[in-house]
Amino acid sequence: MTEIGKRMTFKQEAARTARRKRPGARSNPCTLVENPTEAVREISSHGHRFQLRTPIDLKVRQTGSYCFVGYPALEIEGYGKDESEALKDFGEAFGATWEAYADEDPDRLTRDAQELGKKLRDLVAHVEPV
Repeated sequence: MTEIGKRMTFKQEAARTARRKRPGARSNPCTLVENPTEAVREISSHGHRFQLRTPIDLKVRQTGSYCFVGYPALEIEGYGKDESEALKDFGEAFGATWEAYADEDPDRLTRDAQELGKKLRDLVAHVEPV
């Protein structure tokens, strides 16, 4: 009811319901979000969960029959037949990149690789086993 005695229109009720259902902070891993590529706070891969310091937006593009999901700032990208497969592949690529650059002894890496490792460590707040 908008005013005493007046009923809401369907449009008003739908808008009110949508406001109440806006996604907030993720409370458990099964929470569904409207767009899983926006405001990403964690990435799961290789038996680890990467908690990010700040949320990131992933770029989604379609090329032919394949979907690509990536984070251009780190040049990490995954692909699949649909967005779900591409997200999973992105997570695997992120985990592999973490292992190869952020977890590696910096003395064994080139300068560019060291910079990528630093960018990853700056992005990730902490890593926990799943």
